[in-house]
Amino acid sequence: MDSECLQDCESAWHLFIKNYYILKRGHTNEYTAHKTFGCTCSPDFLPFPIWYRRSRPGAYDFIDFLKASGQSLWQVLPLDRPVSAILLIRAFSAFAGQSLLISPDDLVDLELITKDDLYPIPEFDATKVDYGAVLNYKNGLFKKAFQTFHHTPNKFLLEEFDDFCLENKKWLSDYAVFMACKDAHEGKSWQEWDDEMTTPTAKVRLAFETEYKEQIKYYKFIQFLFFREWMKLKKYANEADIEIIGDIPFFRIFRQCRCLGK
Repeated sequence: MDSECLQDCESAWHLFIKNYYILKRGHTNEYTAHKTFGCTCSPDFLPFPIWYRRSRPGAYDFIDFLKASGQSLWQVLPLDRPVSAILLIRAFSAFAGQSLLISPDDLVDLELITKDDLYPIPEFDATKVDYGAVLNYKNGLFKKAFQTFHHTPNKFLLEEFDDFCLENKKWLSDYAVFMACKDAHEGKSWQEWDDEMTTPTAKVRLAFETEYKEQIKYYKFIQFLFFREWMKLKKYANEADIEIIGDIPFFRIFRQCRCLGK
């Protein structure tokens, strides 16, 4: 874990301990003057249709339920991209979002894919989620959307993407390069990459970014879609007087992008 991440975790932990003892002693401050309650539920657990097509019936209805039942807090689990379907709480990045939560319907609304592109829909198991199969299906839609994005006449969407990349440059560039490099090495962990890429010099990195420019942009595009949808959902929640709180993604693994070159 790098020093910057460690400082973030320590700050959050100190705030938690401080407010814990305030609550235990029965004192109040600006955070505890009004008691509130809610529940913990990862968006992954919400009742999406089996093939994860629409987000609204799960997430938006859940917010409506919280409001109708007098709750005001929704604690989500980390929303970062998991290493695998088995290790959902361990991620390649503490910042990157889970692409499985991106709704294909929004891609249709943005005219990045058509309704016909949604078919054929695989026959998913009705009793459990096959994350690998869902990911393969949705990756096909994402790639079609990315190709359309190159030629979209929607200048506002293009500007929104550029603004997103600029605002999140601190983590997004490293993450996108890491994922593109992982693809270039057939999905292997970075310890098994070519030596020059495990601790890349500025020259080596520039050469890689030039050669894999489109793949790097693709991973930035996926994160743009995720956070665009997430902020819409968050706005809906806040307008319903539901505050979203969540866990710090503290399950940092050695295979994640921030460890590369450290």
